[in-house]
Amino acid sequence: MRSRVLQHLCADLRSSKAMQLARAVRSIEWQRTAGELGALLREAELVKTLQPAYNRRPRARGGAGPATLKAVAWPYRGPIGVVEQDADRDATEIHLLHQWSWLGCARSEAEIAELLDSGQRPAFDLDRYRILARHLAKARVRIVHL
Repeated sequence: MRSRVLQHLCADLRSSKAMQLARAVRSIEWQRTAGELGALLREAELVKTLQPAYNRRPRARGGAGPATLKAVAWPYRGPIGVVEQDADRDATEIHLLHQWSWLGCARSEAEIAELLDSGQRPAFDLDRYRILARHLAKARVRIVHL
C-alpha cells in the first residue's frame, strides 16, 4: 500500500493535475480488508460517496442496469458468499452477492443472516458489477451458496 501511495505522490509529477493532487493531500487514511475484493468494493463505494475531484472513475451511473449489458445473467440459483481470508490477522470476511449486487460484508453467521433477512436489495451498480464479474472469473475464488 505504501508503494502505491508513493507512486501517486512522489513520482515524477509531470502533469499539472498530478502536482495539484500531491499538493492538496493533507492526510492519508486507510482501512484494512481481508482481501482484494473487499478493498475494490470499498474503494468504489468511497468514490461514489466522497466524489474526489482528482479521481478519473465515473461517480454516477444513470439508469444503466443489467438489461443494458450483454450476457449478465446471474449464474447462481440465489445469493452467494465470496470468502476472503487474511491469514496474517486470522480474519475472514464474506461478501454477500445476489443478482450482481453487493449486499454487504459479514464476519459471522449472525451478520450473514442479518444481511439476507434485511430484504435490502441495492440498485444495480455498473462499477460494482465490473469488479464482481472480474473477481468471480478468477480460478481460485472461494464461493459458498447461501
